[in-house]
Amino acid sequence: MKLAICSAFLFTQALVYTSCGICSKKIDCAGFDDKELATWFPYSDGERLTFRNNLNEQESFTLKNTFTTQPYQRTGGFGNTNRCSAEKDFESVEKDSSGRIRFSLRLQVSSGTRSGLLNINQTPIYFNNLTDSGFLQVMIDTRITRQEKLANFGTGSSSFTNVTVATADTNFTKMQGIYKLYFSKGLGLIAYSEYPSLKTWIKQ
Repeated sequence: MKLAICSAFLFTQALVYTSCGICSKKIDCAGFDDKELATWFPYSDGERLTFRNNLNEQESFTLKNTFTTQPYQRTGGFGNTNRCSAEKDFESVEKDSSGRIRFSLRLQVSSGTRSGLLNINQTPIYFNNLTDSGFLQVMIDTRITRQEKLANFGTGSSSFTNVTVATADTNFTKMQGIYKLYFSKGLGLIAYSEYPSLKTWIKQ
């Protein structure tokens, strides 16, 4: 019996040492350079986004690239390189009366999954799991949205094609702020609608 316990102890010790060796392995992780995710939000440092509604009111956001992950090394976890993570962040120069950023965007690739977090006037929008056909899920605040495709949207100089619309239900959850998003690959955010005003702001 004592021999069995001793053998088990030695095996455990060997496993710990082996695991420590594996976990101390250095793994090279790339910086943020995800062209597919960036295509859905093709923004650059210093870019100015302008939106206007049917009352001719205007909102503008001047973007600043505040952070971009550079190539780095991490301590290994059994050699799984998919655990690397990289991101690219933007914030608007404009702030509200309380000093809060009015527009921000985080693009992230983590464990091989592409996602985005957009925040407009304190309404967070989550773009989860980008695939070849678009994002599998879009959430506005805590609400899962219904997505649909539009061949055309807008009029005149503000006319767009191949637009995805993500709509959060307002029948049961009466939350103020953005409840509908219009976006497109290659163009990024095209428009957004607010509740309860029902104003729709379209990119100019």
